[in-house]
Amino acid sequence: DVESDLQFHTMLAESTGNMVLVSAMRHLNEMWLQAREKTGRKDTSPHKALRFHEQILGAVRRRQPAVAQRIMRAHLENMREEIES
Repeated sequence: DVESDLQFHTMLAESTGNMVLVSAMRHLNEMWLQAREKTGRKDTSPHKALRFHEQILGAVRRRQPAVAQRIMRAHLENMREEIES
């Protein structure tokens, strides 16, 4: 669901200990919610997001920051494509 999706991103930012990043993520979450209200969301979106989140979390747990970064970029690109379509 949307709340879990936003919580994942916020918790990931909080795990860095970087309060600027946490603040930015909260702002981005608000922007994402506004965009979602305007554009809607495809039925497959939550399932795709969950797969991305699982992969990102796995990379973080394995201490593979480059892998986590690559997957996060793919996730963001996928979200951008869905908003634009």
